[in-house]
Amino acid sequence: MKPFSFFKFVFAIAMTSIVLASCGTDDTGGTGSVVAPKVDLVAGTGIITSDATIAIGETFTVNLVGTKGDNAMSNIRITEAGTKIEDLVKINFFSYFRCC
Repeated sequence: MKPFSFFKFVFAIAMTSIVLASCGTDDTGGTGSVVAPKVDLVAGTGIITSDATIAIGETFTVNLVGTKGDNAMSNIRITEAGTKIEDLVKINFFSYFRCC
């Protein structure tokens, strides 16, 4: 009778250990912080990569490259003098998806 009760005790401890070890939250790779999405201006011929003064009505080009981080980037806001551009006719863009 004693070996059987010892087996029950060991089994109960093992099951409790498994349950407690598996009920934790997933971490962020051990760093304890979340990696935010990032957008960079990429240089090129005729491409603006920093602050610039543009004449009214002048056309300019920027090259944005986004990296998703821990969460996917869902949108990007383009402003003119601090106001969101609602008239998308002002914006011509080329978009492509580059994985990894």
